[in-house]
Amino acid sequence: MTSKKTNSQRGKLDSNDPCAQGEFLRDAMLKMDKNRGLFADRFGTTKKTLNNWLEPPESKEFRKMSRMAWKYISETLKWEGLT
Repeated sequence: MTSKKTNSQRGKLDSNDPCAQGEFLRDAMLKMDKNRGLFADRFGTTKKTLNNWLEPPESKEFRKMSRMAWKYISETLKWEGLT
């Protein structure tokens, strides 16, 4: 029996897809072994902002991450050899 891979495991996350945003962030936190507070601090944002990024797109609290944030987190994962 094979396990189903997520889009992030396949490397196919799209920064324009709001559903992919939460998956990307959760995967990054897992790879970096950081909780929400430490992750937010690492990337110079607040925990509340991170929580809004993690909300499902249909939530009124959902906020789309800027392309700069997406790229900065992606590049950090590469620099740290976590991709």
